[in-house]
Order: sequence, then structure tokens, then C-alpha cells
Amino acid sequence: MLTGWLEMLRRGFLHRDVSIGNTLMLDPSVTMKPFEVRTIEQLMTQLSLEQGGGLNKYVEQLEGAIKKVGHSGECHGFIIDGDMAARLEGYFTSRDMGEASVSIRLLVLESNYLMTPMQGTYEFMSDALRRSLWTTRSYLHSPVDDLISFCFTAQWAAAFNDGAGGGRYNGIEIQEFREMITGDRRADAVSLARDILRHPSMRTEYGPFFARSLDILNPWWIRLTALVGDWSFELGQTGALEGKDKEERLRLNFLIFGYRGVGEYFELVHEHRASLQTAV
Repeated sequence: MLTGWLEMLRRGFLHRDVSIGNTLMLDPSVTMKPFEVRTIEQLMTQLSLEQGGGLNKYVEQLEGAIKKVGHSGECHGFIIDGDMAARLEGYFTSRDMGEASVSIRLLVLESNYLMTPMQGTYEFMSDALRRSLWTTRSYLHSPVDDLISFCFTAQWAAAFNDGAGGGRYNGIEIQEFREMITGDRRADAVSLARDILRHPSMRTEYGPFFARSLDILNPWWIRLTALVGDWSFELGQTGALEGKDKEERLRLNFLIFGYRGVGEYFELVHEHRASLQTAV
């Protein structure tokens, strides 16, 4: 699913609406053409970039991580609904970059959007994007925002998982956790997930599947936190540029952070494979 999102990005489109309703699973899986990492030369030509900067490092990182995981042509899930997707051509030099924030802000303010969590994207937005909904400033929705949404989506799916046996675990503790993530206590939920992992005795109170999923969700949050910090720094550096230089720097950084985020996820999958397999 993440590789499909990355393929969209490198073809010049940012999805901007990652949520539980827009990520679908296939059972059984379907055989498709395997994901191709591409070469730096191909990426530069495709995106009309003159310099590759530090992209090569993250292209190689993703390629190595995919090889370790053994990623094949079996498709188990995909992302849908590109209504909010942005074409990167012109995205950085026009007012269109704030279009998603404005559209979502109107939904929040003019409807009962917050009261229908399964029908919207608010629960899966990054904190920065959510904060932008309550301001009049434009917000540059980036690949980092989408990657954070993927993690929130995975957390949601794990918390509401029906389990391999067909019955959903409905202990009091996991029900409270579900209320946290469907309401406005997401930060508390992330902190609680860390506590559960630190105290093995708490795992049984949240059901076997969700408890096991924390083995990858928690380290994923740590990686994403670092990604957010580095993205903020890069934005600061880019702010001093103008015109074509600024646009090219942003296009390149979109690709760098997209490759880095997906590569780090695959590394975590490889590292925690044994635990994940016991959770199925």
C-alpha cells in the first residue's frame, strides 16, 4: 500500500487523504507487477529535476529494505479516492498548495464532520494539518503528513481488528482506547500505547492482536517524529529560496522524505517480522 502511494508521488501526485476509508485490503491477494525502485537518473528525468541531492541514499535504503522483507508482486492492499490529490506541477508556486486545508476546513466548520469519524479524515490527519484547519494561513501538505496518516490508519485498524478467529476483542481497556482515537484524545492514545508496550502485564488487557501491533506501531511513531523534525528544518532552509530554485528544492524534498519514510517502514517490518507474524 505504501509503495503504491510512493508510486503516485514519484509520478507527480500527492494523495493528501490517507484514512481508514481510503485504504483497502485484498483477501486473497492479487498478483501484480512488482514495485520498481527506479534509478536516480530515471527519477530526475521524470520529475524534471537537475540535482539529486541526498535522494540516492534513500532510494538505496528502500531498495535494501524491500529485498530484506522479500517484497513480491502480491498485492494485499491499495489506496483509493484521489479527490484531494494534488498535482505537484505548479503546487509549490501557486495558491493551490493550500487548497486541501481550505476544503477540509470548510467541512469541519460547516457540517457535523467531527461527529462522524468513520466518514471523514480528521482522525487520521497529522497534528500540524489539524492545527492548520483553525487558522487562515495556507499550509503546505507534504508527504510527511501522508505518512503520519498511514500510521494513524494502521493504529485504527489494529484497535478495531476482528482477529483471525472472526471475533473482535471487546475488553473495557481496548474499548476506551477506541474512544480515544475516534474522539479528540489521539495524543493520549499514542502515549498509552507506549505505556502498554513498556508494561507487558498490560498487554493482555488490550487483546492479543492490538498488543502485538504495538511492536511496530511504537517504533514507527519514533521514526515519524524524527521525520517531522527534519522536515521542519528543511522547510526553514527552503524558505530562503525563491522561484525555480525553491520549487525544485521542494519537489526534491518531497521525493526524499517519501522514499525515506517508506524505506524506514519496511526496515521496521523486517526487524519485527517474527512478532507481526504471531499477531496474524
